Amino acid sequence: MPERDVPPQPQALVVRAAQRHRVHHFPEHAGLTGEIAIEVGPADDSAHHIPFVVISPLLGIPFGGAHTSLPPEFGCQFKYFPSAVPGVADDQGTVYAVRRSGRAAERRVPPRRFPSRAGVGKTRELVVDKAARLRYRLNEERTADRRAGGKSTGGNAVPEPTQQDVRSAFDGKFPSTENINTVIVVGAGLAGLGAAFELAKRGIQVTVFEASGQPGGRTRTLRHPFSDGLYAEAGAMTVTENCHYTMHYLKEMGLEIAPSDLVDTDFSYYRNGRRIRPDQIAAHADELGLHPAERDLSVQEMIAQYVTTPNEGIGPELVELTWTPTPRLLELDRISVREILERRGASAAAISLMEPLFLEMRGGELESASAMAWARYESGPRALSTAGAEWHKIKGGTDMLARALARQIEDRVHYGKPVVRIAQDEHEAQVSFLDHDRIRTATADRVIVTAPFSALRRVNLSMAGLSAEKHSAIRGLRYCSAVRVFLQMRRKFWPEDKLMLSTDTAICTVRDATPRSPGRRKIVECWLTGWAAQAAAQLSEEDRVNFALTQLEPLLPGARDNFEIGTSVAWDNEPHIEGAYILPETGHADLMANTRKPEGRIHFAGEHTAFEPNGGSMNYALESAARTMVELSAA
Repeated sequence: MPERDVPPQPQALVVRAAQRHRVHHFPEHAGLTGEIAIEVGPADDSAHHIPFVVISPLLGIPFGGAHTSLPPEFGCQFKYFPSAVPGVADDQGTVYAVRRSGRAAERRVPPRRFPSRAGVGKTRELVVDKAARLRYRLNEERTADRRAGGKSTGGNAVPEPTQQDVRSAFDGKFPSTENINTVIVVGAGLAGLGAAFELAKRGIQVTVFEASGQPGGRTRTLRHPFSDGLYAEAGAMTVTENCHYTMHYLKEMGLEIAPSDLVDTDFSYYRNGRRIRPDQIAAHADELGLHPAERDLSVQEMIAQYVTTPNEGIGPELVELTWTPTPRLLELDRISVREILERRGASAAAISLMEPLFLEMRGGELESASAMAWARYESGPRALSTAGAEWHKIKGGTDMLARALARQIEDRVHYGKPVVRIAQDEHEAQVSFLDHDRIRTATADRVIVTAPFSALRRVNLSMAGLSAEKHSAIRGLRYCSAVRVFLQMRRKFWPEDKLMLSTDTAICTVRDATPRSPGRRKIVECWLTGWAAQAAAQLSEEDRVNFALTQLEPLLPGARDNFEIGTSVAWDNEPHIEGAYILPETGHADLMANTRKPEGRIHFAGEHTAFEPNGGSMNYALESAARTMVELSAA
């Protein structure tokens, strides 16, 4: 596909007139350029000094710093208000688009009168370039769609496929994509590889830009620096019978599965300096702080009383094969996991004992995690509390799937090419990337962005023409902080065959990462989440390993004596990733549709764009790749 050096770009601004001392919000027009948006207040005594509120839709926070001058034609200043945030548009404002030259162009917006001495009652637009006109046109279409009560698609109308539409197309035959000749995929995780693989099979010229030097994204198997062929999973690690898309590609790539290391473990708690087996909870009820009514309950009975049984009463929609958020489910999205458990009568001690079984909530953020997403997860086949023989791992390592897909399209994947800018106009999409010491730009009919939103926040989207809702989703989506430390031991010096400890220390979870390895050597994993992970992520690699060993010694005496070598992954620190998996917070339903909605020529995939209100799944990533195929066929 065409490639060129990046030409200089004009700087675009969007301006809305607003009443003094008030902040009027404007998501539609902030999304018009995606660079910076400005609110104009009425002039003071001098008509040449108008205060501005400057907001960055890209970063989600106002710019800070000293005053900056607008072009002299406007005789205005920027003024920074830290409390300003994007919101709902106010009809009293007046919208402008301006450029440095300040040269007027045709009027685009119906004039509105604004009662002030500022003399800004008329409405006009100063067009930046063709891309700006396209963005304005897309904006008008989105506004018209909403007024008509329809869904906003932006630009060329692309119907939003349902979860069942995608499954039917995947199991049958994807519709034709004959109107599309070239596609750029940003990211070579499972979503990007799955999309590129399917596009290549259909003869479409597809190019994948991957920032790192290897495929897989957050499906990462660590083989170095371990001995004797040992390896450990630093990212995704589980496949269940219900992972339809994952199981399909494993079969197509000729890969096998094996029993998961997370089930049938010798699970225990480490609380207040001692180990407590789940069947010994009653004997330690006082020191744990359980309520009187909880003293004789096993952990599984707590799960039944506070989780399973109440969730069954929510309604059958909670366990439907496809996810449809009903009013009852959306009500749950307004409260946190901790709050709903407390409402159901659970003590803090009981919540502490149940939390390790809330696998995808291991961000340690039950205070902010959505009860809706949690209830859906705990009612489905991915719940660790009900895990059994249907849980598997990929034999030989999770990275085997990503590497197998990458080999199928190896001439199309370009490693070490981080994307720094994405843009589009009426005719094409453009992707700028780093190529050693140069910035290059490639063009295509369509772009599929699979990078996590945590990393996408660092990509320039000022000319991407994204809606304000998309910018809001990019800014607002939360990712779990996780640090996984792996310590190679010369022998197994602990009594359990399949060690797994939930601790009340900073290292959170301790497990034997190689329970089925036949040799003497073992790998012990310390799995940190939440604030503890954020703290450990600030340490150097060497200090992080020493920190884990120091914390581990009281739990597993002899850890330092048996330690040989170690390594770790701090997902918050990983370039172009910056987080382990999405952590759905309260209000997550408001973001969900906007994470996956295509924007003109730009499509979005990845575990964060799933139909389900949870992430952290290889299956969700591959499903999202299939969804983009359906979207492209409808373009």
